[in-house]
Amino acid sequence: MNQVNVIEQCYFEYSNAASPMDNKEWVSLSNEFDKVLAELEQDLPEEKLELVNRLIELNADILANQLNEFYQEGFKTGAKLIMDIGK
Repeated sequence: MNQVNVIEQCYFEYSNAASPMDNKEWVSLSNEFDKVLAELEQDLPEEKLELVNRLIELNADILANQLNEFYQEGFKTGAKLIMDIGK
């Protein structure tokens, strides 16, 4: 089996490559987030909501950075595995 076939097999047969919208846990967490944010929007003054929104943005930026690092490390690990299989 060549390296390309191994990659395709790993991706299409062994992964659950679904969009987040198909993930029930993601949908549940997203709905809960929206619900809690709506409650905050009703109870907090505008200047406090700006702080909450800034925290949300910072958290999203931190997560994006971490996920990018995890993706790169996972890719490197996968590439090493594929290269070892091809030997």
